[in-house]
Amino acid sequence: MSPTTCTTYWWRRPDGLLNFGDDLTPFLIERLFPGVSATWADLDDADLVGIGSVLQQFKRHRTSRLHCWGAGYIASNSWGMHDRTQFHAVRGALTLAKLQPGQQRGVVLGDPGLLVGLLFDAQEVETKYELGVVPHYVDASAPLLGELSRSADVSIIDVAAPVAEVVRGVAQCRRIISSSLHGLVLSDALRIPNAWVQFSADVAGDGFKFADYYSGFGREPDVTPLSPMRDLLRAVETRYRPIESLDAVQAALLDTFPQQIAR
Repeated sequence: MSPTTCTTYWWRRPDGLLNFGDDLTPFLIERLFPGVSATWADLDDADLVGIGSVLQQFKRHRTSRLHCWGAGYIASNSWGMHDRTQFHAVRGALTLAKLQPGQQRGVVLGDPGLLVGLLFDAQEVETKYELGVVPHYVDASAPLLGELSRSADVSIIDVAAPVAEVVRGVAQCRRIISSSLHGLVLSDALRIPNAWVQFSADVAGDGFKFADYYSGFGREPDVTPLSPMRDLLRAVETRYRPIESLDAVQAALLDTFPQQIAR
């Protein structure tokens, strides 16, 4: 049987490099839903929008319906034109609150990146590093990364690598710090202790997407201060709280995927 096609929008970097958080959308669709091929389409032509802070990019009326599976807004003052959008899942409660009341009913909260945990078992990967660092691509030249990379116990994980390579890189680490939201989402999916850090003020959105993600679990975002290695390792262990409802969130995200739109 030839695969059915799901025309999907996910953000792509203008420089042509990969960004694994956005690239999780086609990666997950094609592995979790056999026979479905995710094909990129622009904002006007896509049937589905998946992972990413992209809902504010929709600023024109559509003539056809758009389906949303786990996307969110980039900033607290973001808005989008979604009169023709059917919301199946959104990233968190803060994004949900931006929708019209009639659009909020039955919407699942959670980032579909959490479904990586259904495809990979971190316990089957040899732990090689005490600490993995997942910098947002805007932080790739942060001075502290050079210092951390000099330790044999630290792995700097490139978000411009293919998704499977990033997943394996995270799974090889005992703990993760990340200025990339999906470095944290991926770590939660693999049940690896993790902490949000800020290497700069250059990540767009002033922290909204992090707050949105954690709001889906009734939590407040918590930035871990950068500190010497030993203190940083201790901080990750003491601040980390696993997602107690992870299995239920994963099941709900799977159930709410609009597989009927593939054709």
